[in-house]
Amino acid sequence: MTRSKMPSRRRRKSILVADDRAEIRGVMQHFLEDAGCVVESAPDGRRALRMAEAARQGGEPYDAMVLDLRMPHADGSEVARRLRDAGYEGAIVIMSAHAMKEIKTQCLGSGCDAFLAKPVAREDLLQTLAQALRKKRKARPGDVRVLVVDDSQDAAEALSLLLGIHGFSAETAHSGESALEVFADSAPQVAIIDIGLPDISGYEVAARIRSKTNHDPDAAPILIALSGRANAEAAPEAVEADFDYYLEKPASAESVAALIRGAIEESAKS
Repeated sequence: MTRSKMPSRRRRKSILVADDRAEIRGVMQHFLEDAGCVVESAPDGRRALRMAEAARQGGEPYDAMVLDLRMPHADGSEVARRLRDAGYEGAIVIMSAHAMKEIKTQCLGSGCDAFLAKPVAREDLLQTLAQALRKKRKARPGDVRVLVVDDSQDAAEALSLLLGIHGFSAETAHSGESALEVFADSAPQVAIIDIGLPDISGYEVAARIRSKTNHDPDAAPILIALSGRANAEAAPEAVEADFDYYLEKPASAESVAALIRGAIEESAKS
């Protein structure tokens, strides 16, 4: 990966997964760690409560907890209820093999934010968790809006989803013209733009965005060029043009999130 500046790193999202089946804990941990999260696990509800309390006392409460509904010592609903009674403000997702309406109602009534039916697919887990985290942030004015532009719909949606887990509000576009339309509508603070778009190049998209925001420095977004390894020589050109940073594909969600945070910090200093 190549980039023009080295951003500072901040704490990744911390998630506690509680399930009495070790293989399920392992799968959930793999999905979440692959998305750039720090994950710990507990084999039962009582252990989950102890770990949550220890994290709170240590000044670093979990950002979210994913709880199995049926666990020894304390089930997921009881754990969620006791966490909320103790003042826990993070996101809580409960998963169960039983997706009946009354089960979902029970879970939501206990203080959890979302329900997942087992077996849990990776995309469902990440999407549900991202939505729950956004819900807990309550759309604060300080939330960072990110536009991901890539002609590969799968790649754009995947990066958008993972950025959501990292605390950003992300949306996507799959062509240069559609990116300009989204930018005009939502004015994102950060745009990650693939250089090789099907209609107009990423360079042209960046140039048009700059032309629309030159009159208002406060509205000028952070622009990040994204390109494949075969185009690594494009890095100097991208940074010398209208882009602030350059990322080489494939770029992990963790590295993209770190770059965005670092870029925002640098922008705030200038």
